[in-house]
Amino acid sequence: MIGEIVHVTETPATAVSPREAAQQDAQAWRVARQPGPTSYYRYPTLKNPNWSWEIPTYFFTGGIAAGSYLIATMADLFGTEEDRVVSRAGRYISMIAVVVSLILLILDLGRPRRFANMLRVLKPRSPMNLGTWGLVGFGGFAGLGILRQWVEDGILSGNSMVARLLGWMPLKVSGVLGSLLAFFVGSYTGVLISFTNAPIWAKNRLLQGPLFLASALSTGLAAISLALSLTGRSNHHSEKWLRQVEESAVRGEIAATAGTIATVGSLGRPLFATRHALLFWPGAVGLGLVVPTVLQQVERVAPAKQKRKLRIASSISTLAGGYIFRWVDARIGRPSIEDPDYYFNFTSGR
Repeated sequence: MIGEIVHVTETPATAVSPREAAQQDAQAWRVARQPGPTSYYRYPTLKNPNWSWEIPTYFFTGGIAAGSYLIATMADLFGTEEDRVVSRAGRYISMIAVVVSLILLILDLGRPRRFANMLRVLKPRSPMNLGTWGLVGFGGFAGLGILRQWVEDGILSGNSMVARLLGWMPLKVSGVLGSLLAFFVGSYTGVLISFTNAPIWAKNRLLQGPLFLASALSTGLAAISLALSLTGRSNHHSEKWLRQVEESAVRGEIAATAGTIATVGSLGRPLFATRHALLFWPGAVGLGLVVPTVLQQVERVAPAKQKRKLRIASSISTLAGGYIFRWVDARIGRPSIEDPDYYFNFTSGR
């Protein structure tokens, strides 16, 4: 059996000393006697994604952009005159978040030309290419909403050429069309990483998109609520409406998170036994889901003077938890990539 162990030969690129070769042989012998499949010398079977801080931040800002745009459209379609402050705040937040997302994506690519090259050809089979096109298209509708908002705010004259050009498409129609792309932008990042070979992402393929969309709605709602509370533009009707939608969004995110943990099963060990657990449970679950739920219930019975402080605290907690969730989810694939057992257990159906 020992004679079957293959020594690493000395080459001009990598020279291995006899001592190192003996250590590698001993390691291979120990691994060969361990139960379950593994790779030779336990080298990773997959390549780690080379993601820096721009990608999880891009996931976060893209989610806020999509969520706030969807809430703004809902306020336009189903809200009253008092809810115009919600749609106004949603349009501004969405446009700012889209611009930040585009900047982060370009920074991650390294050169602006690479981003432009992504738009040269539409590749329906490439999730990354579709995501770039979707983000740019969504940014166009977000910009259209801002221009219409400037006309309403008096920044642009209603008799200007821009206002006349915008008048051919009703705002509600453009909002509905833009919402289709907002749904795509809010969920596609989750779908994108689920189509990789990273076991923990691929195992959760069916829930990864809905989970990201639920997080996009909750963070978009939190951003709008925080902006209205800090500027003093909220009113009783809009506060009640936002609180009801926020509670539904948080419940949906809780359900998607619980479903994810149940789906990944043993592949979810990094969420319990690594440093990522120190961020996921207190941050993504605690700050992002538990604390806002508790504060929303306390706000119902709190004195009027305390309601504003509770709304601000709840919004900040949701945003902080949402960012931590994106950060952990972008990093959690690495342990399952670096350990060959994760990949072999996943491909063998364990």
